[in-house]
Amino acid sequence: MSDTHFYLYVGCLFVTGLFLLASALTGLIGAKVSERILAAIGGLAAVGYGVYLFFVFDSGTVREFFYVYLLAVAIPILVIYRAIQTLRGRRAAPPPPPAPYQGPGQPPHQPEPPAQAPQNPAQAPQNPVQHQ
Repeated sequence: MSDTHFYLYVGCLFVTGLFLLASALTGLIGAKVSERILAAIGGLAAVGYGVYLFFVFDSGTVREFFYVYLLAVAIPILVIYRAIQTLRGRRAAPPPPPAPYQGPGQPPHQPEPPAQAPQNPAQAPQNPVQHQ
């Protein structure tokens, strides 16, 4: 493996690992907790192996995984795409209604339950006022 090939491989490991860690830590992509945990494990593995190869490894055989090159392109595109989708979804959601003003020392506002209409007109209450 040439030096250029080696540094390209280490760079791809770093790019993939950092994007996976960023997506897992920020939650920007709107992923489930299990997906974030898997992304964090994969990111730590990629960055850890890259750090080992760049700083510790002297010579010998490098275990090269071909999919690292594909992931170095696919992961950033996927993270950016899902982040844009999440941000658009947050903007499209209507904001919650504002709470009514509560003066100091007043109990919280309790909304009144809606009045229920009688089901049967025969059960409707009689008007106590009689016309003469």
